[in-house]
Amino acid sequence: MNVHCNRSPWRELGVDVVLDCTGVYGSREHGEAHIAAGAKKVLFSHPGSNDLDTTVVYGVNQDQLRAEPPHRF
Repeated sequence: MNVHCNRSPWRELGVDVVLDCTGVYGSREHGEAHIAAGAKKVLFSHPGSNDLDTTVVYGVNQDQLRAEPPHRF
């Protein structure tokens, strides 16, 4: 499946969470594109830019990861 953050039909597919493991995207702008396409949350599996809500590293601060708002990116 070829996906692009602003052309993916997340709403039509009923996607709640996008796991971006590309290593290419990683900014709030790219996360917002996934949200605009219908995803409710975006998780980047790589270091993101400084404008993201939080950075979580398992074994260090995974307790900061929340299911409820305000975190979306």
